[in-house]
Amino acid sequence: MSQDFVNPFVNPYACPKCHDLRVMTRAVAARKDNLVPCDKCGLMPPEEYERFRRDEWAKHQPPIGISQMDLSNEELVVYNQMKTDHPHVAKTTILSWIEGRRYDPSKDPEFLATARQAFKEWRNR
Repeated sequence: MSQDFVNPFVNPYACPKCHDLRVMTRAVAARKDNLVPCDKCGLMPPEEYERFRRDEWAKHQPPIGISQMDLSNEELVVYNQMKTDHPHVAKTTILSWIEGRRYDPSKDPEFLATARQAFKEWRNR
């Protein structure tokens, strides 16, 4: 895979030491008898590890651009439906979903310019 391709939507690993595998190897060869728990996250109990991953994920998220007061009547209905369908999801996550529904790539000139250029390069390869 080319090194110049970078996915802009990927988040960094929660644990940069073991890349969220929770185990590391003592030697270069990764054999089952060489695996040891990661000293940063491998010894955490499951609840603490989930909190650790959630907190690391939240650090890299952009701030929400809308609030509940900004929602239209139709969006408020969708918001309330999402809250009942997904009771364990945070309010900010639901607002980000609704904010994502507002985005229309066909009206974004920067996206269209990039997409057109990429399509021309793909067609002419």
